[in-house]
Amino acid sequence: MDLLILVLLSLGLSAYFSAIEIAFTTFDAIIIGSWKKARKFGVRFSEFLSRVPERYLFTSLVGNNAVMVAYSSLLVIWSEREGVSEVWIVAVSPFVVLVFGEVIPKTLGLAFANPFVRYLSLPLFLFYWLFLPVRVLILPLEKLLRSRSGSAERAEHAYDVLFRREIDSVLSRASREGTVTDKESEILDRYLHAREVRARDIMTPRPALIALPATGSLQEALSLFAERKHGVLPVYDESIDNIIGFLHSKDFLEPRDSLRSYLRPAAFVPESKLLVELLEQFKTQRLSAAIVVDEHGGTDGIVTIKDLFRELVGPIRETEESSKSGTIKRLAEGKFLISALADLSDIAEATGWRPPDGDYATLSGLLAEYLGHIGKPGEQIDIKGVTIRILSATTRRVESCLVRIPDDFREES
Repeated sequence: MDLLILVLLSLGLSAYFSAIEIAFTTFDAIIIGSWKKARKFGVRFSEFLSRVPERYLFTSLVGNNAVMVAYSSLLVIWSEREGVSEVWIVAVSPFVVLVFGEVIPKTLGLAFANPFVRYLSLPLFLFYWLFLPVRVLILPLEKLLRSRSGSAERAEHAYDVLFRREIDSVLSRASREGTVTDKESEILDRYLHAREVRARDIMTPRPALIALPATGSLQEALSLFAERKHGVLPVYDESIDNIIGFLHSKDFLEPRDSLRSYLRPAAFVPESKLLVELLEQFKTQRLSAAIVVDEHGGTDGIVTIKDLFRELVGPIRETEESSKSGTIKRLAEGKFLISALADLSDIAEATGWRPPDGDYATLSGLLAEYLGHIGKPGEQIDIKGVTIRILSATTRRVESCLVRIPDDFREES
């Protein structure tokens, strides 16, 4: 009878380790803060274990393996003493372990994760210190295996994914409960996912890039600043792939002799550079813009400080004058007067036509991609049934277009 009690005890401990492992993996970690303020029971132990996920993972896995070895050994001894058939043990034991040691405990741990972590973390805390010598012994081997297999990076990525999922869940719940506004939730969500955004995702692509040749005049530079409503203008020598510097509009407040005397050094970044790295570089080097280059060193586009902030906080409200540059006006059924600087996403929302995807963000960029040059007034192009006629343009860019979208095409879109 004593052996049977030990068998059941080992099975119960296996159930405990299974339940507490899934509970710690899925519980709402943010709630620990409120537990601490209210001085709830068990918060000290649950905080210690959850602060470093390896603590509860190591303890629960080692504990579960240890009690399973004990369970199997004790069950064999008990069956021999009681004369129970080995066939019966082999047939029934795995089912018992699966149901009562894995499925039911993990189901309960998942359903009641928060209370399990709060009330059942003390035994796991004690087991952590009990198994600590084992942890110390295998730590050097673990580091060696991780360095050889690259599992450290994969583990860090896995924890990062779990953390983002947890934050997403908390933000969604807080937004539903009214704790944070939708706009605050959107900004936090953008910031948390900024680690996945790269320079190529937010840059103004090459077809839509407006730059000034080094042979240009001061008057041309001033005209481009007035047209673009931006404070930075790239300058190139012979080819757009050879950017030699930037012009800053505020520098023109101080009279100088030549265009080159206004040039500031240009910064170059690879298209794969992450947004968070761009932010740090812009901050340390006090940049307002950088040229994005491809793998061959050619100019791929330009990214500005405004692009970075737009990605983090959403669309930035423009002044009344500059906002007119992206206007979309319905003239008649199926006909629209659209600024070439209008974002393609805004065009899709206003007209129902979804422009083809590509390395461009505006109607001007789309036209440059399909025409292969800067369009001229009166020039017309058909893109998959949609007719775009250029109404006005300068030698530098297209300004406005008449877009005809068939009714049936808009219904399909």
